[in-house]
Amino acid sequence: MPIPTLTVLGPEPSFDDVKFKLNKTIQELNNMLLSLDTLNIAHLSADVIDAGEVNTNLVSIRSNLYAGAYIKLDGNGMIVNNGTFNTFSVGIDGNVTMTSALIQSASGYPKLVMDPANQLFGAYKTADRYVSLETNNASLGGAPVLLFVDGNQIAPIVFDATSGLSLATAAASGIQLITNGGINLYAGSTITIPSFSKLYATSPGQDLDSALASKAVKAASTMPSGAHNHGIAPGTQLMIQGGGYVTWVGASDHVHIQQ
Repeated sequence: MPIPTLTVLGPEPSFDDVKFKLNKTIQELNNMLLSLDTLNIAHLSADVIDAGEVNTNLVSIRSNLYAGAYIKLDGNGMIVNNGTFNTFSVGIDGNVTMTSALIQSASGYPKLVMDPANQLFGAYKTADRYVSLETNNASLGGAPVLLFVDGNQIAPIVFDATSGLSLATAAASGIQLITNGGINLYAGSTITIPSFSKLYATSPGQDLDSALASKAVKAASTMPSGAHNHGIAPGTQLMIQGGGYVTWVGASDHVHIQQ
């Protein structure tokens, strides 16, 4: 309903004219206020609007932010723009798209974080105890990294194709593999270690290099064993069943070739 045209009284109105005009004006104002709609309002300025529902298919709500960024809500959905691209949008189907968004489960700790500007995913117990997944770690040459951090102890698992290492780690405190079953190592080529002295058995407390050094060497001679006669004096003649005899000869000092 449009706003009615309110006319003035003529010159020298009678009492009945005033009464009629007043009653008519009150009726028109009541009808207008009861059916207030877009036909009555072309522009509205207000500090606070209290409403049960705002139909954004008919209106557009926009808040301009810093450096060209804005928030817009209209019949096409909702958009949050950072001045260059939409960082958050809700389409008319209700589906949500977020780009370059920081998402965290809590403002304190512990928390889960998804942060495309710094790390992709992080699981934090405290600020310096966490596990994170990064695709471009600056301190490791921009390589993708699964990073374990406990205070000043850092254990990255790195995919570093430029150095020829498809999977590598550099944990300062060492790595332990504990399993109730066996541990199988398979390599298409060789498994390389600096030396056999780096392989150590806690029981009997010896490294592999020392253990190998104490073993026999193939094709090498043993130490001389000394002469021996097995308890039979050399020159003793032993009879042969059926006739004849043999003379016992003791073994002289000799060595053996190790196999």
